[in-house]
Amino acid sequence: MQKFHSCHAFILKEIQGISKIKDGYNPATWMMEVTSSAKELELGIDFADVYKSSELYRYLQSNKTTDSKVT
Repeated sequence: MQKFHSCHAFILKEIQGISKIKDGYNPATWMMEVTSSAKELELGIDFADVYKSSELYRYLQSNKTTDSKVT
C-alpha cells in the first residue's frame, strides 16, 4: 500500500475540479488549499463523505484493532 498521505492525495486527485499539485510545490500547502470549505462549496461536495466512501477508508476500518489501548 502507498504511504498514508499519498493515498489521501490520490483520493483528491480523482475529484473533478481539484487542481493537480505542481512540481516542487509543498504537498501540505496543496492539501490545505484543495480541501478548504470554500472549495467544498465551489464543487458542491463534502470531503468527509468522499473519504468515507473511499477504498482507503474501508481498508483502514477493516484493519483497525478493537483491543488497542493507550498507555
